[in-house]
Amino acid sequence: MSSRFRPREEPGLFDDLPLQQDPPRRETPKPDSPPAPAAESLPLFSEDSEPAPVDPVTPTASLHPVPFVAHLKAGLIDLGVVLAVMLAVWIGLWWLGVDADLVDRVVVLLFLLPFSFLYQVFPLAFWGCTPGMAKVRLVARSRDGQTLSFSQATLRWVASVLTVVAAGLPLILTATTGQSLADRLSGSQTLSAR
Repeated sequence: MSSRFRPREEPGLFDDLPLQQDPPRRETPKPDSPPAPAAESLPLFSEDSEPAPVDPVTPTASLHPVPFVAHLKAGLIDLGVVLAVMLAVWIGLWWLGVDADLVDRVVVLLFLLPFSFLYQVFPLAFWGCTPGMAKVRLVARSRDGQTLSFSQATLRWVASVLTVVAAGLPLILTATTGQSLADRLSGSQTLSAR
């Protein structure tokens, strides 16, 4: 007979975990105790009642129309953040010793488009304002007072890109009518939360 040598096994990390669950224990009622009352079901829908009418959401009383200067300040703050990121990329390229030719400059500009998209669309869709709008205390809402959808926030971003590409000419709309190109294009409104 040969005996095999088995080393002593150390307990593992998960050895004390139960691998099988014990079946749940049913409690039997005591013969001298009264039976538990049956639970009543609550009617969720009754045939006689009609659903309550839904009131359209309107902007709260604390929201007011926005003057042109507030639109301009918010836009300049947001543009400043995007330009600061572009400057940081240029400084990083210079510090790394990259000699930027025309192709590299175009790549940096193409990098700014998705950055500005993320910078504007997600805050607009979730909180109703970009960081620049939050600094000036502005909020963007749909015409019915609801928060913006992603498509409305994307259209506001497209309008801001068009405003930058057109060297700020669409700001004339904001100065004359009180509605920016972003408001008109996305079917939303910019309101002051002061």
